[in-house]
Amino acid sequence: MPTRWKALAAALVAAFLAGRIVILLGGKVYTSFDTFSYALRGDPFWDRGELVSFTGQAPRPWGVPLFYAMFGDDQARAVAQWTLGTVAWLVLAWSLARCFRSPAAQALAGGVVLLLALTRTVASWDFAILSESLSLSLGALVLAFFLWWARTLRLAPLILMTVVAVWWTFVRVDMLPLLAPLVLVVVVVAWRHRRWVAPAVAAAVLVLAAGWSYVTGQISLHAAEKWTATPHITHEQGLMLYRLRINVLPDPAVKSAFQQRLGMPECPAADRAAQLPGWDLPALHDAIDQCPALKAWTQEHRDTMWSEYAKAAPGLFARQHYQMWSDSLRGADYAQTPSVLSKMERLIFPPGHAQLLITLAGLALTLGLALIRRAHPWLIAGAALLAAGALGSALITILLGAGETWRFGLQEAVAARLAMLIFVCCAIDGFVTARLTSKRSGALEKAPALEGSPSH
Repeated sequence: MPTRWKALAAALVAAFLAGRIVILLGGKVYTSFDTFSYALRGDPFWDRGELVSFTGQAPRPWGVPLFYAMFGDDQARAVAQWTLGTVAWLVLAWSLARCFRSPAAQALAGGVVLLLALTRTVASWDFAILSESLSLSLGALVLAFFLWWARTLRLAPLILMTVVAVWWTFVRVDMLPLLAPLVLVVVVVAWRHRRWVAPAVAAAVLVLAAGWSYVTGQISLHAAEKWTATPHITHEQGLMLYRLRINVLPDPAVKSAFQQRLGMPECPAADRAAQLPGWDLPALHDAIDQCPALKAWTQEHRDTMWSEYAKAAPGLFARQHYQMWSDSLRGADYAQTPSVLSKMERLIFPPGHAQLLITLAGLALTLGLALIRRAHPWLIAGAALLAAGALGSALITILLGAGETWRFGLQEAVAARLAMLIFVCCAIDGFVTARLTSKRSGALEKAPALEGSPSH
């Protein structure tokens, strides 16, 4: 790499580290109502059992609680998350840049990755005592080690990728849709290079981890009930109450469909509870108890309410979930941290409710650019799988869950932007490489014949 490009790379790293230090010095720790299900709070009221379980007997998968257990307080946990995130994004920037030949593509790849890590949508989660920070940082490391292995076929990055991916699998219960593309691309790279043993072992470990995560995740859904603010409400009841509180009662069209097509009775007390600030599920639960008809209806339809909604009003169901899917890709920031990118952040994570349309358009445009030159076909295919996995994961989470949709798709929103970046860098690398090849060919054609060479 020419000296000027090395100087640019050093400047990018220095600016990144300076920005991360500003965030560290100005960040304030954020705790949520469910933080106590990840880390001990020092209050006997919130101490309801062991938080780390490898068999699903804890409220969360073991990935985050085990990490938090290494540190004595939330400030230390936030600093540890900031440190891991700083290292992870640096490694990803280096690994992705190394996938390209032209300095321009390398600088863009590394620079944009570092910019992503400086956005409040990413960096602020290092100060939230929740699962998002580890999910983002470990995901970045998994992608970095995979790219390193796919480029060099060395054993060390494959081992690192597998170890980190297993940990990543147990950070959140919704990791499996993102793990599937990783297993697939490991198999594809192994098939391409006819190297089977180590990749087969890695793929098998990841599949076993996925099975382990799924089985223990089903157990923890019910084990988590006693860690909630309302331990008397079961998981199924809680899911129903969330959906009524967030998606049904506040939306006149949806509420009307439930009443006219699903026979849901009217309940003024429940309507008033749904308007209370925050998500006061105990208040909604108590309000429903005041309406015997609605209480009987919820008991009858608790497990089938959402599927009945999809069948009875498919157009309304699709429109509402389209908007929820879009909002999940918007990104969010909970902890208070300095903004070091100012207006540039709005270009990376635009505000508004059209995020799905923006994401799909961006992916289509950048993929089209990458396919013009068709440079790095395997990298393009991998990025396409990453994007598809991210969009699918966000949709599955919306269909099966309820709650803070703008928070649920955080890792998927970042993954989609990384896929766009890879497409753009492949296009630039292909264009620059083709142009250099054309110049060299032209220079050779114009070069005078060597003395003594046969003439034609």
